[in-house]
Amino acid sequence: MNAHINNFIRFGLTFGRGSMAVLCSRCRGDVADEQEVTCVMSEGNGCSACVERAAIRDKIKRLEEEITKLKAKYHALGTAMNTIHDPFIHKLPPEIGSHIFYLYLPTFYPRQTFSARALKAFFRVLRLGAVCRKWRQLAWATPNLWETLSIVTSPERIRTRGRSWPGLIDEWLGRSGGLPLSIFFFHDQDDFSALGEFDGALEQIIEVLALHSSRWRDLHLEVDCGTLEHFSGAMHLDQLLRLTLVTIDNAPERSSRPVRKIVMKSKPFPMYLRVENLTPTSIDIGWKNLTDANLGMLTTDECAEILRQAPALEHLHVDHFLKPDGPSLNVDSFIIHSRICSLDLPAEANFFLNMINVPSLEEWTQDAEGDTLPVMTMVSLLKRSSCCLKILNLDNLPPLFISSHILP
Repeated sequence: MNAHINNFIRFGLTFGRGSMAVLCSRCRGDVADEQEVTCVMSEGNGCSACVERAAIRDKIKRLEEEITKLKAKYHALGTAMNTIHDPFIHKLPPEIGSHIFYLYLPTFYPRQTFSARALKAFFRVLRLGAVCRKWRQLAWATPNLWETLSIVTSPERIRTRGRSWPGLIDEWLGRSGGLPLSIFFFHDQDDFSALGEFDGALEQIIEVLALHSSRWRDLHLEVDCGTLEHFSGAMHLDQLLRLTLVTIDNAPERSSRPVRKIVMKSKPFPMYLRVENLTPTSIDIGWKNLTDANLGMLTTDECAEILRQAPALEHLHVDHFLKPDGPSLNVDSFIIHSRICSLDLPAEANFFLNMINVPSLEEWTQDAEGDTLPVMTMVSLLKRSSCCLKILNLDNLPPLFISSHILP
């Protein structure tokens, strides 16, 4: 009887070691499935099940080795197939292939505005690298494919992928060589409230970007005031030509506080400036090279001061004139600006129009919302400027004005 009990116990222990299916969670992993188990049921040779199981294990090992070799050969044949089937890239000099790749990316035009969605097209370069190994090698070695970087942040993106971003950003910009860069940085306005929890991660991302700030040619920021201040303290903008600063305000605890003077480590002298939701005078920039100004809101006195400091200005767009905090400046004589050829002004531009003389004006867009079209002031400006106006756009004209002044 004792012999039968001992055999039963010994069989149970052997079965437990040999079958992973019956192991509890605490014991799981003690004995691997592929580990050889010594059969204790027979003296000398193992039982039929153990012998067959060992043979299957050896066969699986040989098959896995064969599969590894087949996979390597499969990938090698794929590379050879791509070389044979590719109609042009592998058959052209690298310089021509690189240029064809560059034409595949979107073109960046001066005065062009981009949305975060539209900028996804610049990631087409990753599609080129996914075609085959030689395409990837060529794309990775072509610096002008990597000169534009668009980043859209949100709490969810930073929570799930934020740790990998600094390395990926550094790798992307490193592939651009020494070329001038276009940087677009957006906060996702639909998911903004919790962004303050990730200031540390944002600072790391900005630090990596700032390593290349001396090469920034275009900088487009749509961020809250706190992030804007992080950027301003890290930027060397020696080559900057186009600057867009848009503050978004759907996080009151971060964005409604007053913006301190935005001072960069080196003062930029952009040719194109677009500012929304903050006054241009809060930005420490040089104005002498400015040719295009798209200004969201400012007082007429601030706009007059910009005209004095920007002698090269050709295109001026203003969304809204604010009422000055104190008394307006006394203008004894008109501000004569000989380079402005295009104006786009809001309805409340009457006082500003009485301050300027623009002899080179050719195109004028005037908003007439609220039946406030300053006809006499406009006529007076045209007479004293003696300009050759070619295009006049009157936006939001009320029907009553059209019927009484325009229609016969």
